[in-house]
Formats: sequence, C-alpha cells, structure tokens
Amino acid sequence: MDLRQLRYFLVVSDQGSFTQAAERIPIAQSALSRHMRLLEEELGVQLLIRTGRGVTMTEQGEFLYERARSVLAQLEDTRRNLQSWYDNPAGVVRIGMPPSTTLVMAATLLERMKTLHPDITVRLTEGLSATLAEWLAADRLDLAVVFEAPANSSLSVQQIGREELCLVVPNGDETPDPVTVKQMAALQLIAPFEKKGIRNRMAEVFKEEGVEFNLAYELDALPAMKDLVRSGAGCAILARSSVVRDVERGILETRRIDSNRMGFDVHLAYSRSSQHSRAARAAGEVIKESAVEFFSP
Repeated sequence: MDLRQLRYFLVVSDQGSFTQAAERIPIAQSALSRHMRLLEEELGVQLLIRTGRGVTMTEQGEFLYERARSVLAQLEDTRRNLQSWYDNPAGVVRIGMPPSTTLVMAATLLERMKTLHPDITVRLTEGLSATLAEWLAADRLDLAVVFEAPANSSLSVQQIGREELCLVVPNGDETPDPVTVKQMAALQLIAPFEKKGIRNRMAEVFKEEGVEFNLAYELDALPAMKDLVRSGAGCAILARSSVVRDVERGILETRRIDSNRMGFDVHLAYSRSSQHSRAARAAGEVIKESAVEFFSP
C-alpha cells in the first residue's frame, strides 16, 4: 500500500466512477483499475463494489477512506510546515471547543488568527469535552479547549484558566448572591442530561452537602435552557462565560455559588501528531492569549 494508491482510492470513492476518476487524476482507466485491484489484494478485503452505474464503497472501504484522508491530510500539513519553517506558520489547524467556549471565544480567536497568521486555515468544531478528548486521541483534531484534563497520556495538556459555574436566574429574581448549595436545593433547576460535565459536578456537590436538587427540565440545548430561565420556568447552573453577553444585555442575571467545587479547570490539549506542528503551536498561543479575557486565572 503506497501513498499513490491511497490518493487514487480517494478520488475513485469521491467520483463514484473509474471513468471520471481516471479523467480527474489523469491516468488510463485500465491502470487505475489495476491499482485498485492490487490494493484490495494486498489488504485482503474488498474496498469497492463495481456496478454498471459506477462504484460504491464497502464497509471496509469506508474505514480505509477515513483513515487515508486523515493520513494524507497530515502529510500535506507536514509538507507545508517544513516548507514554511523559516517563514510564517502555514497549514490547516483543526480546533475543538465546548459550546460555552465557542459562544464567547470563537469570533475573537478567528479574527486574531486571520490577522496574526493569515497562512493558517482554522477549522473549528464544537463538542463536549469528553468527545473532544476522544477526537484528539484519534487525530481528528489538532488541539482543543477542554474542561478538566483528559486522562489520555498521549496528549500534551496545559491549564489555561478556570471556568466558574454560576446560577442563572430571571431578571428581578430574589435569590441571594452568593447562593449556597442548600438554598439552590429549594429551586426548580434546569440541567443537562446525566453523564455530562455540569450535571455530574452538580450531583457530586449536592451529594457532598447532603441535599438533592429539584429537576424541572432536562436538556442539552444551551439556547433553550436560557430561554426557559428567561421565561421564569426555573434556574440553571451554567458556565459563567456562556451567559456573559446575556447579562451585559440585561436579559439574564447570575448569582455566585458559595462553593469552590462549582467550577472546572480549563485546559488546552494537543493531539500527539500536532505537538510539534508550528501551525498548531501558533494557534495554541493565540488561544492562550484569548483565554485570559474569558476565564479566571
């Protein structure tokens, strides 16, 4: 299996036709068919289903397609990094962020990257911290902002701040500031589904205080949670950064929570393959500079 065969396989899969793929490469159709047959023989699996209408991928073909695309993208990024080693960092950098962080930091990050590193293309993806850590380990991301340090030892991780949780309440609400965990136990709370970061932290802290929380609504959509709070349906425990703009606009109010456990350390994590990438490191420095504005030290 060589890189040329992988490139040919991607083109055939994308085009869905040996004829169109041969024209696009360009290469004789018979030679292209031979390369694909040799690739299948070497791997011992059928990658493509040939029909009168074209070709489709088998399950094994779909697996190889994702891996080959990732490998070739990394090689291309490596080439661009080496060629521009003494110039400006260049290449594609895949960055992941939790929804609350994307809300407040994404625009600033993208604008600064465009100004400081115009030769770097940023591909921003949103996901929960646990999911982002999995994508980093699988090299689907180059770096990510995550709450709590991932356990995977192959990742390079550094703390860049702390995200405080707060109680989000409707305007004019009489809940005291700061509010204790026991006082929050008497409220109708809006929370994410179980097995998610904030919900797990809520469960831990309330259990330590020997009280249970009243769950009014359970959902993972941040905008809908804030809408429910605005309507007076309940209160929500959210990352402070996710409601900063709402508070500034006078749409919502927040209360500090009287517990140092109600928060998360914020980390910047690099995948194994990106730890020595100049482009990824440059993007990481911009993220760290931006984090100072949005997170506590």
